[in-house]
Order: sequence, then C-alpha cells, then structure tokens
Amino acid sequence: MQGRWPKGIISHYEFLVSEDNKLWISVSKGEFGNIKNNPIEQIINFDKVKGRYIKLIGLKTVDGSKNMSIGELGVITK
Repeated sequence: MQGRWPKGIISHYEFLVSEDNKLWISVSKGEFGNIKNNPIEQIINFDKVKGRYIKLIGLKTVDGSKNMSIGELGVITK
C-alpha cells in the first residue's frame, strides 16, 4: 500500500509451500524489519524445496489491522 496513511502492511509473515494444495510445509517465518518507515522490496530466501503452490500468511501488521496488503509477490524458482 502506497497511500499517505498505509494500513495493513504485513510486519510478521510465514511462507508455506505445497505440492498438492493440501499438505503445507513452513519454509520461512520472520519479520520485515522497519517496514513501516522504509517500505522497500523485501527479499526472503529459504532452502530449496519441491512444490507447486506457495502461500504467504501475514501474522501481524504494523498498525494492528486485521486487513493485510502486499504490493507484489515474485518467486524465483531456480
């Protein structure tokens, strides 16, 4: 979100990967440090894992909002 008063910016996250969209494996969990004051591209690396689906779960927002938002999500597969 790039408005003057952004809401729902994810500060704590979890990425999961699945091969069948049923069994999910957590591959990364953490925090986007200072994302409220410095909302730049965040790069999250995790160990190589086989999967067809990826899920981003927002665990917490910077403003405590239940609504969450992201600008883009890109995945590099190899």
